[in-house]
Amino acid sequence: LFFGTKMIKESPPEYVLWEGQEITVTGKVYKKEVTGEKDKKRQLVYLKLITVENQQEKRKVIGDDCTICYLDADEEMPKMGSIIRASGKMRCFESASNPGQFDAKSYYHVLNISFQLNQTKIQRKSLSYNQYEEALYNLRCRCADILDMTLPSEDASVMKTMLLGDKKATGEERKKLYQRNGIAHIQAISGLHISIIGMTLYRLLKKIGAPIIVATVLPIVVMTGYGFMTGFSVSVIRAVGMFAIHMLGVMCRRTYDMVTATAILALCILTEQPL
Repeated sequence: LFFGTKMIKESPPEYVLWEGQEITVTGKVYKKEVTGEKDKKRQLVYLKLITVENQQEKRKVIGDDCTICYLDADEEMPKMGSIIRASGKMRCFESASNPGQFDAKSYYHVLNISFQLNQTKIQRKSLSYNQYEEALYNLRCRCADILDMTLPSEDASVMKTMLLGDKKATGEERKKLYQRNGIAHIQAISGLHISIIGMTLYRLLKKIGAPIIVATVLPIVVMTGYGFMTGFSVSVIRAVGMFAIHMLGVMCRRTYDMVTATAILALCILTEQPL
């Protein structure tokens, strides 16, 4: 099934024996975010692990295992794509112990995140980094600042969630209100956002007389960058992928079939992460 790809990914290495210990990790920064209010901000850095070590043992990580590092408030955020060495206190995610309880371990396993690192201090970081991803991150921060300056705090938090994919911006009370009324899906970046932005750009390019290749490829590039900027959640991958298929169909003068495009993206997403 799925052309021979493995359906179930291997479980992440168990770090339960290292729970609560001071450990040191080396990894590549693939995501970072700042959460909380101005006086209670928390800095989060997501690392794709290279090595993990404690006082007795050093493990070389093979695969896609990642971790979340909670930095101290005075720590300078590393740049996207840079490799850092950091130390902190390990905390493993808990499995659900009661029916209906949130299963943090399974949730983060799907995201390839094995544990979190608290009170993290960065020891070293590389000078090289991914300039493209860092520029997109800075653009996202700039857009968030503009929303904060132009809108009331509650409205700004909702718009940051809807437009920038900042799920932690919306408060728990408002999030539960949306869930109770069955409209929580409006906070997810999905096909509506991609269609409005991408198709507007396509039609503007067509209106000014751009060649068909430019009018179709440029929107794909822009929407892919938007996906990277917002974190490329599963809904964004699906939406950007379907939009790209639509644009390629226009370029090749072929009819776009939504069901086929959905099936192609479902196949790609499930092949990458069957869980």
